[in-house]
Amino acid sequence: ANQQLPASTVEAPGPMETSSPISMVRNSLGALSHLCHGKLSPNLEVVARALETLLPCGVVQPLLQLLADSPNTKIKNEACLCPDEAAERAIAADINIALPYGLLKVCYISMLCEKGSQEDMITAEGPERSDDTGCWLSRRLNEIGFSPGQYDVTYLNLAQGDALPELDEFDSFVLGGTLIATCSWKRGDKGRPWQRPLREWLLRQRQTGKPLFGICGAHQAMTVVLGGEVTRRPGGVAAGSLPVKLTLAGLHHSLFEGVSAERGDAPAFNFFNQEEVSQLPEDAVVLATTEDSPAVAIDYGGGWLSVQFHPEASHSSFQHWVDEGIIRPPSPELAYCPLASGRILLANFLAKSVQVLQSMESNVQ
Repeated sequence: ANQQLPASTVEAPGPMETSSPISMVRNSLGALSHLCHGKLSPNLEVVARALETLLPCGVVQPLLQLLADSPNTKIKNEACLCPDEAAERAIAADINIALPYGLLKVCYISMLCEKGSQEDMITAEGPERSDDTGCWLSRRLNEIGFSPGQYDVTYLNLAQGDALPELDEFDSFVLGGTLIATCSWKRGDKGRPWQRPLREWLLRQRQTGKPLFGICGAHQAMTVVLGGEVTRRPGGVAAGSLPVKLTLAGLHHSLFEGVSAERGDAPAFNFFNQEEVSQLPEDAVVLATTEDSPAVAIDYGGGWLSVQFHPEASHSSFQHWVDEGIIRPPSPELAYCPLASGRILLANFLAKSVQVLQSMESNVQ
């Protein structure tokens, strides 16, 4: 049966747990290799602050002493890379997203702004220009250390007239958010003309087994297509860089591996939504919640993952929308701010995509 998700029953786990010992060792080795023997060569303080995101604090100082005493370690006296960027690049360096038969072919499908709308014109004038081509995804991946040689992205925009992609042309798909409501889909409302083919496309895509990552409105659309429910948020619009609570499943899920606390003791992401998933599809698993939303990250199985928040959008783009009146300003303590979590999460999805595709390939063989 579908799983009802009243806000009052949201699981509230304790402080965020650390990664598994295997993950910590793997990430720390990647960090040491990339930070101390690569081109970055930061100082001890930078190394320490980067490793504190990967290892228990009692292990960091002895490890640093070994590094300082090693003649093979290149450590500068001056800082040349911020700690957050160092940690992010260390994680990225440890992820190999190259498939045996070539680059990972990703299709980013934007649904954000309808052509000629006020939101479209305002977004085009923002600090990242526009999401019309889906370039935000590449920017976040580049910021974490990926290069175009590791993946190939094709960008489409349904809201601007592009057709949905052919399923056999890509390895992995990212479906972006939309400002057009999806909660009415189950009541028979077919939405905008450009939205109407999406339901059938999602069901066909589901049958391929290829990875799909949904963001915001896509998170809601994927839920509805599989039989779940999306409703208006009782608490009104969610806006700001908000902390999320990982469920037990989320704490051990690859999507959130390497994501650290950025709002108090919790990871945080950029939100802007007035609807939310209120009932899960059958067999779907909640990975994360917020204080007043019961399902902001979901694993549906079969290669499908989705999130209510925006890992692809920078805080500066959201702040531009606030300044231009598209978004009501969040409370000061939840104001949009720079976050690393979104980039890491996107990198994790690409790594997961490779695992899914390689598993599919081995099953065929």
